Amino acid sequence: MKKWLAITHLRRFRKDENGSATVEAILWLPLFFLILALAVDASMLFYAHNRVTKVMQDVNRSLSVNRIQSTTAAQSRILALLADYPNATAATVVDTNGIINSRVTVPAGDVLVLDFVPLLRSVSINVQAQHYLEQ
Repeated sequence: MKKWLAITHLRRFRKDENGSATVEAILWLPLFFLILALAVDASMLFYAHNRVTKVMQDVNRSLSVNRIQSTTAAQSRILALLADYPNATAATVVDTNGIINSRVTVPAGDVLVLDFVPLLRSVSINVQAQHYLEQ
């Protein structure tokens, strides 16, 4: 009798479909988290690029209208405003035609929040801005 009862339970268990969606969800969940992590890191890269561009434009404008007196002070101001990115480098030059050229490089490792994809660590955000020197 017990053998027949065990076989009946096994047949019923095999036909039961409750929980089958849970198995599929568990199989797909890591992929969804990977896509979410990539979206967060990509968003942070775009945000950092936008922020660096805005800072450079503001500092170049200040140098252009003599609120900042030298290119060294401009570089210091850029790095001070980008203090959240400790490995950022800045260079500002005024050429003979009166054009202010600034270049900032920020390693992606300073920007990434989740740092889920090791390939993104080798990327750098390079931003260059130009502004005419006003006389």
